[in-house]
Amino acid sequence: MKGLFLLCAALAFSQDPATDALAQRLLDSEIGARISRSSDPAQRLDDIRRWIQDSPESAAQVATGLAQDDARGDHAFEETVLRSTNRTFEINEDHVDRSVYGHLKKSSSQSKLMDADAKMMDEEKREILKNMFEGQGGMSNQIVTPKSPGKPGPGIPPDYYDRLSRLNLSGYSPQVLAIQSALNQHRVPGAPKLAETGKLDYETLSYPAHAMRYDLDTLQAHLRLQQDLELSRLAGLDGRYTAAQLLNPKVEEELKKKAVGYKPSARMESRRQALERADSAARDFEAAAEPAKKNSLITPSLLIALGERQREAARWITAASLEGEIQDLENVEGFLSPELRTAIDGCPLPAPMREAYKRRGEDLSRTLAKMKSNAQDSLRRLESPDWQRDAGAITAVLAQNAAWRKNLALHIQDFTQTPWRLRAFDQNRPRWRRMLEDALRHYLPTTSWGRRLNRRQAQRESLKDIFIKIASGDMDAAHAILISL
Repeated sequence: MKGLFLLCAALAFSQDPATDALAQRLLDSEIGARISRSSDPAQRLDDIRRWIQDSPESAAQVATGLAQDDARGDHAFEETVLRSTNRTFEINEDHVDRSVYGHLKKSSSQSKLMDADAKMMDEEKREILKNMFEGQGGMSNQIVTPKSPGKPGPGIPPDYYDRLSRLNLSGYSPQVLAIQSALNQHRVPGAPKLAETGKLDYETLSYPAHAMRYDLDTLQAHLRLQQDLELSRLAGLDGRYTAAQLLNPKVEEELKKKAVGYKPSARMESRRQALERADSAARDFEAAAEPAKKNSLITPSLLIALGERQREAARWITAASLEGEIQDLENVEGFLSPELRTAIDGCPLPAPMREAYKRRGEDLSRTLAKMKSNAQDSLRRLESPDWQRDAGAITAVLAQNAAWRKNLALHIQDFTQTPWRLRAFDQNRPRWRRMLEDALRHYLPTTSWGRRLNRRQAQRESLKDIFIKIASGDMDAAHAILISL
């Protein structure tokens, strides 16, 4: 039934009034700031509306959760989304061309281009073929960040400027068209859509700057938020402010006045320095792209210089992101506390099941430790003068961390919450009361009290089922039940 409702809601978002209503609701929420970092309200509203149209099923789920928040008069769903997304709300850019006609028309022109240029690289051919049949090429990222010829390992830092320098810089090129298409499919919020002309111009050559600025804005906001959380704790105001309020400059100033003696941690200072290096590298890239505003100055040497600047910016943005990830991991690595172990021991399940549950927590702790080790090793390599030699190894461990990070925070949250919620059903309830409630549920099930007790008992049994599924390693099934309670 829930799936049918979400399907109907998703279909409703194909109509402008429904899209506009949800877009306005998201604009007023903190989720809207995760979808778009634009400071212009009109641009942010456009970015949100585009996300709704591109991801109607996700939008339907968000709309349902926000409606429940409004009905209850709280922000429970919104806060859960913000905790789960951590830094940025995932934006689905998979469906840039929204009509079947648009896909067929584009496919027709692209197939002719493939026949016209026998020298087109295999990666670009696969990109176009994927566009024809699926609307999104799985190789898009490899066109934008391809492997360097002759170098081992997946994901060598971007060198597509070096490739472009070997093409026709003043005329039409199908390779340029493929790159423009790939860039359009991976637009960040606020970035304009490129004209897919197949010709090099300033907009195409400077386009990576939009992603750099988006990443930097996101990382800077995350650093400010963590610092403001530390300030609020020191000032004795922990939990009083929402994330949006903490990022308000006036609130920040008040917290700094109240948090007497605050000194940023060494990790905070490392993050700040890494962001300064990243911002400087991004500005160097933007300055290097300025000559491209004159077509006559688009030369092989300019493109090679842009490639060097882009690699340097990517290096320091990645380093700043790793500094933040290490601090995030340090903040949660002690989640399996003695108090939580005691709560697990007090849950109404057999001892072997409780022990299995704790072992699952130890598995999660080991994953956290490995992620932290990976991040520290990658950071060390990036800070080395010979970092490009290790680019393949860096990319490999970052990909491993990304795979783990996908659901880890959610799994830890479910793991820590379930024992406390389950124990809450039996705490401070003497035996005589439990017996009375059992009798009421059995003999007076249709009364309001009986129905309430039956609902309570059903929730208790569901939490026991969740506990068992987590202990057995079926975290996704456990989460699916948990969010339905």
